[in-house]
Amino acid sequence: LCSFVINIVEYYDIVTTVEPKRQALREANEQLAEANSKLKAVTVHVAELKSKLAILTADLEEANASKQEAMDAVDRGERKLNLAQRLTNALTSENERWGENVETLRKKSKLLTGDVLLASAFLSYAGPFSKPFRQHLVENVFKPFLLQGFRDAAAAGSYDVD
Repeated sequence: LCSFVINIVEYYDIVTTVEPKRQALREANEQLAEANSKLKAVTVHVAELKSKLAILTADLEEANASKQEAMDAVDRGERKLNLAQRLTNALTSENERWGENVETLRKKSKLLTGDVLLASAFLSYAGPFSKPFRQHLVENVFKPFLLQGFRDAAAAGSYDVD
């Protein structure tokens, strides 16, 4: 009986020591399960946020690429506009010279038939001769004759030498 009582006392000491530890273990396991469930929820939320971030990052990169493309198009357009304005300004300054050329060509067009007639007559007459003799005819005979005829016509007022 004494041994029974000693064992019961030891059992009581062990139970009083172990029971609070078992209860603390149970509470720690409950806290661990609760923390694990919260961790799982947070992990799922983080994964969702990462996927949203990846989508937003892709959209941002696409928007930046589109913006850069638009800015490049604007730069190209501005360069073309600048070149077009420079060309327009250059052509505007040429307008006066072109007007003068048109007037000169109109005056010369009135004389075209006569010039063609003179050239064909000279070719018909001087064609069979050698090149040095044709040059002599042009320089020493034909040009002085024509210039004198133009001066006489201008003096008479029927032709403008210029």
